[in-house]
Amino acid sequence: MMNKTELINFFTSHCPDIEGVDEEEIDNFLVQFNLKLRPEHRNYLIKYGNSTKLVKGWFADCTFNNFKEHIFDLEEYIGDEIPKEGGVYFGHDFSDESLSIESASGNIYIYYNGDPDLLMYDNVDSFIFHCLFMNIFSDKKIERNVNIKTKNMEDFISENKDYKIEGLGGYYYSYYLNANMLIVVDHKEGYYSIYRGGILDLLI
Repeated sequence: MMNKTELINFFTSHCPDIEGVDEEEIDNFLVQFNLKLRPEHRNYLIKYGNSTKLVKGWFADCTFNNFKEHIFDLEEYIGDEIPKEGGVYFGHDFSDESLSIESASGNIYIYYNGDPDLLMYDNVDSFIFHCLFMNIFSDKKIERNVNIKTKNMEDFISENKDYKIEGLGGYYYSYYLNANMLIVVDHKEGYYSIYRGGILDLLI
């Protein structure tokens, strides 16, 4: 089974909406304003930072332009969700919440009164994968069976533990891959969805 990095690279290669930011532009901005990012945050901006169709939509905006525009007016822009020292603004999520990275761990949280409050994404990779999933899996060629209720989520997770994609997850979702079948578990709502076919057939 592919690991998370291989899967992200695979889905990225099949996503037509990827647009990065020049590495020098990012580094110059960081140096000019004495800003420090975790390496994976910087790499995310370089690779995906101008992908407006991927990381911007509905309420979301995790583009480099949004980062530049609001990094210095966070108190006015996001109010109580501004991170204290030890957290760095990441962007706006699809649920209309602001996201910040905890510098020590790399977890992406919604902050409240300066402190990490709700863990939304386990890491930057989890956010990227979620965006790629939403972008690519709108393809009608992919078969889907969605919102399947399970009587016992713990039993379901235990039965599928060998297929879990390690290192991807967050408040809502975890992901499982069995051959060409991607299973997305929604822990908040207590259901799972199955996707197969389309580009997933290239995995086998």
